[in-house]
Amino acid sequence: MEERGLIANVGRIGPYMQGLRTLVDHPLVGEVRGVGLIAAIELVLDKKRKVAATTPGDVGSIASRLLHERGIIVRNVDDALSICPPLIVNKDQIDELVNGITGMLHDQRRL
Repeated sequence: MEERGLIANVGRIGPYMQGLRTLVDHPLVGEVRGVGLIAAIELVLDKKRKVAATTPGDVGSIASRLLHERGIIVRNVDDALSICPPLIVNKDQIDELVNGITGMLHDQRRL
């Protein structure tokens, strides 16, 4: 890990990935949390009251599937999207991740 500079890369890219926090302004996002290269986006149906889906995981499953269709792999834990890119990730790939999630959220007709 040291030889390939992975820890140093996390130090450089981790703060950049916090750009995901800009998604908190979206009506379907209740919370964005994370540190370094680990993040989660909580999805809600009513942001003001933080109302989740009637059946936990319904919205998260749909969002995860839609992201997979865009080539973005996340794991949903109920209605939160868990994001954990590889330690070799670069800024262009983080931009692709953020843009893909943003696009999926704006395509909310399918959620």
